[in-house]
Amino acid sequence: PSPWELSEKFSSDTVENLGAQTARAAEKAGVAMLLGPSLDVPGPDTPNESKPYFFGSSADSVIKSAIPLARALAKAGVLPVVMHYPGMGAVPPGAKGAQTLAEKDINKIAEIMVPFADAVAADIPAILAGRVAVPAIDPKGRPACASNVLIEDILRHEWNYPGVIIADLRDMGTEPCRSPLPVDSFKAGCDLVLLGKMALTDVVCVLEGIAKAIDGQALDAKVVAE
Repeated sequence: PSPWELSEKFSSDTVENLGAQTARAAEKAGVAMLLGPSLDVPGPDTPNESKPYFFGSSADSVIKSAIPLARALAKAGVLPVVMHYPGMGAVPPGAKGAQTLAEKDINKIAEIMVPFADAVAADIPAILAGRVAVPAIDPKGRPACASNVLIEDILRHEWNYPGVIIADLRDMGTEPCRSPLPVDSFKAGCDLVLLGKMALTDVVCVLEGIAKAIDGQALDAKVVAE
């Protein structure tokens, strides 16, 4: 069943049992980590064909199904990485690369973010921070993964999240070597960066950029090592 069907047709206990089954299948396949479930809440402009990828139409429905699924995976020894903090469902359809959540109503933004607060409360061990900027929270318009406001101030300090925060850098465009995001994500407080499909030379270039930032003291080596 799709995430939408899980939310609409199954109880939280049933979803948790399905999560345990998924974890057993993952372990048999040698998989120790899964990207998901998504905690995104669909927005008013979300096309109908995209809705099956969401755990329902509201924050409550996402919490009802996605959190038990993630909890079951973690309990069974498979690392779930809930995504895409702080929530990308309300981003205009078709947006790629750097994205902006233009919503200015803090209450509406809070509703988008509340599934992640619940994930923190449920001790979900890892969160994937997306590239959506939320100017209403970080006026500098930095992508979430590179925003110390969204990572350090909210996730780490306000919510006291002790888990792993991964920066979603799977789409850095055609010139990833020129992107400041890997270094900026570590500066903001992310523990890891997730790179997308790219040439080996680009991977080396990104790593060299991180090393150069450490050598130039623009980035603390302890931050990366931790």
